[in-house]
Amino acid sequence: MKPSLLITIVILMLVGRGAKAQDYFKAGDTLYVWSNTSLNVRSQTTGAVADQLPYGTQVIVLEGQQPAAPKQEVIAGQLIGKEQFPAFHLVGNYIPIRYGNKSGFVFGGYLSKLPPRKTQRLNGANESTKEYFERNFGVFKTTHSEKEGDHGKYKTDRVVYGNGVCLNYGGDGYGGSEILILPDLSLVQGYLFLNQMHNFDAAKKNGRDLYVNSYNQQTQTIDISMDFEFFQLHKIGPYLIVTSGWSE
Repeated sequence: MKPSLLITIVILMLVGRGAKAQDYFKAGDTLYVWSNTSLNVRSQTTGAVADQLPYGTQVIVLEGQQPAAPKQEVIAGQLIGKEQFPAFHLVGNYIPIRYGNKSGFVFGGYLSKLPPRKTQRLNGANESTKEYFERNFGVFKTTHSEKEGDHGKYKTDRVVYGNGVCLNYGGDGYGGSEILILPDLSLVQGYLFLNQMHNFDAAKKNGRDLYVNSYNQQTQTIDISMDFEFFQLHKIGPYLIVTSGWSE
């Protein structure tokens, strides 16, 4: 089945389950820190750093103004040959939050509605996308199919989770793809998820070939390449479509 047809079918399923659009944070929201380094907490938006929150910290959004904060570059623009590739920035406001018995302001570009991923397990491996959603939300429905392709059997699995997220993944010995449909998430939160699952931060430090192919703010689409892997974030109404692919 073509990805575009799959996306259309699953979005219709999710509409039937009553998902609503919500890209902003409001008072009472439970959020989590998705920064790989500590997230600074300030007593005032322009004040000194008063505390730092590690990855996975749970916070509650408080009542109050959410003034704009400076954007933060996470993938630099690059000139490759004669072609200029754009930069990508996390954008967000200063969010008033409570954590434990403390409160302050943090940059909202590193906050997500998704709970944190397990990054250290007994076998030393990080939690996969499938394991992450199954642990946090439970499985609603699964299907499996196989068909002959140019490189043998192409196996596809489709999972719908209890929170309305849909995961479609498949592949053969030469490559594969993974499509996630996430209700109520922004492009920024989608980037944070990809960064955790595919470790963009480590790739940059290790000099891997990571760059933004294209970024269209009007269509809310960003395409990212990293060596032989490709990624796309695309906002369609209340849904964020996250596509990952790889080839040998």
